[in-house]
Amino acid sequence: MIFLLRAHAQTRSSEIKGRVYDTDEEEWMTAASVRLLSATDSTLIQGVMTDKQGHFRLLVSTPGSYLVDISFIGYTPYRKTVSIGESSKIDLGRIKLSPSATALSELKVVGQASPVTIKKDTVQFNASAFKVRPGASVEELLRRIPGIEVDAEGNITYNGEAIERVELDGRDFFSSDPTMATKNLPADLIKNVQVVDKKSEQSMLTGMDDGEKTKILNLNVKEELKKGFLGSLKAGYGTKDRYRVDLMGSAFRGDERITLLANLNNTDGVRRGRGDRTQRSVGANYDNKVSDKLNVTAELSYQEDDNTLFSRMTRENLLGEATHSTTDRTTSSQDDLSRRGSMGGRLEWTPSERTALFFMPDISIGRSRSHSLSQYSTEAREGETINSGSSEREEKSRNDGASGYLHFRHTFNDEGRNIYVRVFGRHQSGNSDGTLKSVTTFAKGNRSETLDQLTSSRSESNQGGISFSYMEPLSKYWALQGNYSLDGEYRTSNRLAYQADTEGEYTILDKRYSRGSSNQYLNHRIGAMARYRPRPKSSISLGVDALPTHTHTITTDGEEVTYDHERSIVNYAPSLIVDLRDDRGLQYMLHYRGRTGQPSMEQLSPVTIQTSPLSQTTGNPDLLPSFRHMIFMRGSMENREKLQSLQIFGYMGTVNNAIINRRELDRETGVSQTTYENVNGVYSYSAGGSLSLPLSKSLTSFTNGRVGGNRGKGYVNGELNTSLSSTVNLSERVTWSGEYLQSSLGFSGNYNHLTNTVSRQSDRKTLDYRLFCVATWTPPFGLSLSHRLSYSDAKGYHDDVKRNLWIWDISIGYSFLKDRRGTLELEALDLLGQRSTFRRTSTAQSITDMLYEGVTSYVMLTFTYKFNTLPTADPSADRSSRLRYQSRYYHRM
Repeated sequence: MIFLLRAHAQTRSSEIKGRVYDTDEEEWMTAASVRLLSATDSTLIQGVMTDKQGHFRLLVSTPGSYLVDISFIGYTPYRKTVSIGESSKIDLGRIKLSPSATALSELKVVGQASPVTIKKDTVQFNASAFKVRPGASVEELLRRIPGIEVDAEGNITYNGEAIERVELDGRDFFSSDPTMATKNLPADLIKNVQVVDKKSEQSMLTGMDDGEKTKILNLNVKEELKKGFLGSLKAGYGTKDRYRVDLMGSAFRGDERITLLANLNNTDGVRRGRGDRTQRSVGANYDNKVSDKLNVTAELSYQEDDNTLFSRMTRENLLGEATHSTTDRTTSSQDDLSRRGSMGGRLEWTPSERTALFFMPDISIGRSRSHSLSQYSTEAREGETINSGSSEREEKSRNDGASGYLHFRHTFNDEGRNIYVRVFGRHQSGNSDGTLKSVTTFAKGNRSETLDQLTSSRSESNQGGISFSYMEPLSKYWALQGNYSLDGEYRTSNRLAYQADTEGEYTILDKRYSRGSSNQYLNHRIGAMARYRPRPKSSISLGVDALPTHTHTITTDGEEVTYDHERSIVNYAPSLIVDLRDDRGLQYMLHYRGRTGQPSMEQLSPVTIQTSPLSQTTGNPDLLPSFRHMIFMRGSMENREKLQSLQIFGYMGTVNNAIINRRELDRETGVSQTTYENVNGVYSYSAGGSLSLPLSKSLTSFTNGRVGGNRGKGYVNGELNTSLSSTVNLSERVTWSGEYLQSSLGFSGNYNHLTNTVSRQSDRKTLDYRLFCVATWTPPFGLSLSHRLSYSDAKGYHDDVKRNLWIWDISIGYSFLKDRRGTLELEALDLLGQRSTFRRTSTAQSITDMLYEGVTSYVMLTFTYKFNTLPTADPSADRSSRLRYQSRYYHRM
């Protein structure tokens, strides 16, 4: 009888279950505390801990109202009220715990915050360890961070790899143009800068790494600023009619954020040495976690770039023998105006723990016009003129595009069985209309060629595809994924050129300069991948794909079809991904991937295309697809207690059937003829690392080094040239951080050794180096002083170009008004007037020197006003925050 009563009681028990997920570590959370409390007086009813997979289960025998409390040290607790009836079964699903911002701010551990932190696929830099002057932009902050480089156009690289996108707090932020964020966001808004190898949407949704990663820059905003409204307005005017106006405003309400950016300036062209440039931009970004199931991001931007550029170019064309070369000289002036508007967004809907739907639309509209004047000539080595001429070109163009990506994933069980579907479509169209007038005189035969043309170009591309994958966990350690994708594209390109008739009307079709082509392809990808997980956070994956491809290309000369060809090819691409990690901070990743590259329409078309009186191009219909083998390696080790971090990386790639240009130059006329060929024996490699090492409480050393090389092939006036290049790059920065003063001393050097089998003239051993000193002093009474002094020089160049340059930028500012919200700053750019706009590039075919004319220095007075609805920050608290460990590090030591 007692046994029957017990059995009956058990059948009446209710169940509460769930699974706890660590959003910081991106894995299921082990040993989280799960408590069941009485909803009326918080009396503890029972408590359990989550297992290794994050699962928990509570059995409740008495109906009523209860409070489920889930916690872990350093994380924001989760609390939910539930009502229990007889034989109820409540599944709370995936419960996400995140590090607590409150815990971070309240934890007071004396010590020095680590300037560099390595975690999984992320390298994080503490922004407070790289102090910049008040009012500086994020771009200026990035220039202070070891390993990050920003080029003349604002493009960002980290350890030589391009940053493709910028995010704010892990969410899309003007993804179509990263410079909107880096140029317009103030540096004092940022808590840390993260360089992330972000996985593809498929990898994140399915849990199976496909090896496709995008290097992004994520900017994390200071937690204390994510409340209310904050913004800044900066305006300045300087010598040589330089000016700038910057506006930034952000409003925060819980998980909702709205950001507005606007900029007007004519100083970027000075800083970048690219002419007299006026830039205008405005953008808005909206991000909101509408609910636990819906995240929305939307953005809108408009940019205008008006640039006047004067340049002189000298190019030595190498003709294979040391005594044979020609020299091209060009002087040009160019006025360009471009306008671009874009609109995009991201919607993430997770109706349940097991189902997710992502949608990313994008629309862009572009308009541009240009006008250029050029004077050009080609000279023999002896100084005799081969040809000379002048040209004037005007053109108006438009480029529009729209795209959409839809990702869907459904997980069938707790073990991870899932199906994934991706659908995408993309449309792009462009057209341009213009005129070209030129006169070219050839010394041979004493003849000249005059062009008076009206040109009209039209292009259109429609692309779409669908892909599927199914993943089946075979055991605790093994999983298998099968995938199939189908994508295709149809594109057309037509260019018509008309010569003027006797009445000046453009009615005569010029077939030499007219061409048309259409191309369509259909790609299949069928593959499988097996994954082995020897322990949490580590995996080894091996896969192979078959890629059948069908292409159809048609080329026209004027209105006549001159080429019509179809081709079907099957390629195979293996892959290997090794990702090993442990709890001591050691990480290692090895990735092998094979990828096929198809020749372009222009490369395949056998028609000779006249692009100018001095240039002709003919395709090669017998070209084979290239196949690239790539091996990536990355490792890192971190000692959080000693604040030390080490990164190493490596890459090696080789190409079979590499497609190269075969260019031949007529020594008597200066006319070049280009075609394409396949070659083998092309490879490249690089390896390096970075080390962050505290020397004392206030002194830190940052060391970056990289070695690399490549073996390339190319034709030098009909002769096959093999070039071998090797480089060594080393930089060192020692930073001293005090309460009010931060100063950095360092150097960077680059050694390059290049040899050629044919173009011996371009063989070289060069050394470029730079010494620099950067300091920022911000005493407590509102004054700020900042300077950057650098000396650069080079050895091994055989020319008369001045390369020993001193560059000194300096600024002095004073903050005043209530809460020091106003800052008046006097800034001098290139105080010594030695900034150079000279650029030299060398290849096996030529050595090109470019010199741009324009303003290189100025002095500007600016006023910045910060407005916000936040409580006034305590300066002493800000200083002490620089000396705290992050709580997650402290608890896990």
